[in-house]
Amino acid sequence: MTPSTARRIVRWHLSRWERSTLTGVLIAAVVLRIIGLRAGLPGAALLSPDENTVVPKTLAMIHDGTANPHWFLYPSLYLGLLALSLVAARPLIDTHGLGFANPDAYALDPSPYILTGRVLSLVAGVALVIGVWLLGRRVGGGAVAVTAAALMAIAPMTVAYSHVAVTDMTMTALLTFGLWQLVVAAQDRSLRALLVAAVLIGLATSAKYNAGVAVLPLVGVAWWLATPPVRLGRITATFRLGAVTLGAFLVGTPFALLDAPQFVRDFARQNRIVAEGWLGFEHASPGPWFNLREVLWSGTGAGLVVLALVGLGLAFIRRTPADWVLAPYALVFFVSVSTWNAHFDRYLLPIVPVLAVLASRAAFELVASVAAHSRVAGAACATAAVAMLLAHPLVNTISLVDGYGTRDVRLDAASEIPGLVPPGSSVATDPLGPPLLTRDEGKRLALAGIQRPSYVLIRFATPQPGHSADPNRSVTGLRGQLVRWVITSDDIERRVMRARERYPTETRFYEEIRSQAKPVLQVPAGLGPGAILWDLGPYRG
Repeated sequence: MTPSTARRIVRWHLSRWERSTLTGVLIAAVVLRIIGLRAGLPGAALLSPDENTVVPKTLAMIHDGTANPHWFLYPSLYLGLLALSLVAARPLIDTHGLGFANPDAYALDPSPYILTGRVLSLVAGVALVIGVWLLGRRVGGGAVAVTAAALMAIAPMTVAYSHVAVTDMTMTALLTFGLWQLVVAAQDRSLRALLVAAVLIGLATSAKYNAGVAVLPLVGVAWWLATPPVRLGRITATFRLGAVTLGAFLVGTPFALLDAPQFVRDFARQNRIVAEGWLGFEHASPGPWFNLREVLWSGTGAGLVVLALVGLGLAFIRRTPADWVLAPYALVFFVSVSTWNAHFDRYLLPIVPVLAVLASRAAFELVASVAAHSRVAGAACATAAVAMLLAHPLVNTISLVDGYGTRDVRLDAASEIPGLVPPGSSVATDPLGPPLLTRDEGKRLALAGIQRPSYVLIRFATPQPGHSADPNRSVTGLRGQLVRWVITSDDIERRVMRARERYPTETRFYEEIRSQAKPVLQVPAGLGPGAILWDLGPYRG
């Protein structure tokens, strides 16, 4: 098919209103994702700490000339896509003479590497809007599709994860296209669409493991469509489709098989992490309520939550093929995630597109019922429904992107610290503090003719439920190691003190710091949490 033919088909299928509105939605999606794309740079972990894990893992693969990340807390598809993107962007990356993918180039200035990953997430975020539009057209028609796409374009959660170099937006986009094809397969009884859905869901799972829940509706549709309709034939067809899905997963994460022992260890560790929880969730409300109120209400808007619940109810009443695919999947996923003790918003991203479509359809079904009695009332109802869905997330997203324009004062603190702390000193630091170079990094940069202040950094481990306290979180112990300087993060301290009965060692550490040490630099909260540089005083043996 030629591009001109494809354009004619699209124009034939879409009304002028839908084309123009969708174009506006896509422009808004791009603009909201471009604004603030450099937020927190050149700090390596200022906007999202996960960037400082994902990007260095990718650089290590390029630097070592291997496709094996030797790390599987995340699957590997995004790492591979980022590696290809970095290689393509290589002519644009200033390595300061240190060599491409050199870890010291990243330590000196991680901006071009992180920014490349963010552009990849931006593209995925815009693709997600298109995927939701396609899914919405299949489920409820043009008005539903455009409204759901607009929700994805402006929702704070989707905008935020389109700004960071992590796996989540790539996974969500691939998964949404897979669900769209799965609905096509169920509605049209199309084995070809079912095969495409299997590939896309496998690839999505290869970007992030929790996309694998979509295998459940995939198996359900495969079972329903299998011919001949006898048990053995259905079992065989379902296993074949499962093999396709697994194959797609292994295309993105081949070393799950080739380095199976490491994969199994990391996969089990990741499951333990989400099951045990994370610092800050010790006193969170029950999972379902927390995810509804703190995650979906804040991350997608009040209107979407309310209308999505209505839409789920209508789906179980109507029970069309699309309803059988989407509603049970969304409900099972939500219940499953809500049993975890970790409640990060990104965990619910895989169902946000589905909820947006079901909410939009519920809104327009309400509009249709009103319009049947009065066209004027129907028009007013349509305006109110769209405003109910879009106003809350739009206000939150405007605030979000406005915050991205704020300079992270931790960068300024990093430039002030050398005037307060002699380079080469030992510094104990909380996560999320000002970005500092380690002594080894400083030495290697000096050999390359680049002089930068560096320190012997003792990085405190983030407290976790059920884990032993970091032995370095002790003022007496730090003084015994001749450590005079300590950096604490407001965020870590606040979360520890809220659950002090569970973190007695950490609580005592922060109390000792405040009573025994002198604050010499206070970094206010801004784009990220605040921090304090403490002076424990000269060593007295």
